[in-house]
Amino acid sequence: MGIAYDEELINHAIQTLFTYLFERRKSISVPVSPFAYLASSLRRLVLKEAGKRRNDCLSIDDVQVAGYDFGLEVDAEATMVRAECTEQTVRALQGALNGLTNMQREIIYLKYYEGLDNKSISEITGYADKTIRNVASTALARLRKDKMLGRAYG
Repeated sequence: MGIAYDEELINHAIQTLFTYLFERRKSISVPVSPFAYLASSLRRLVLKEAGKRRNDCLSIDDVQVAGYDFGLEVDAEATMVRAECTEQTVRALQGALNGLTNMQREIIYLKYYEGLDNKSISEITGYADKTIRNVASTALARLRKDKMLGRAYG
């Protein structure tokens, strides 16, 4: 849902993925990381389906331009319970996250929300390990420098 806010498209992609896995269950080898395998397969299918609907192929970098956006939202309730922060802090954090690029939000999501390591993220996104490190580092530096976020937590 972070790539395409189209529930029908997502459901179709999930059904397609599991149909594919079921039909080829005897010939598919067991992946090192089942989560990374499923996530990357589903990501590719969603981008492919979104591209079909727009008559071309999309990458994660193209999704915002094509009307899709990798959404990363702050879970306000969990954030408030953990950090006992105010609504202003949640808004500041959401604003800072919205200021990141699609690629940065996707990597931050996979790294910190899903708890994946760089190798798993690399398998999912197809980006090089070094790219993931650089993008995550740049995104975190950008979040640290965000003035509204600094005021909210300062």
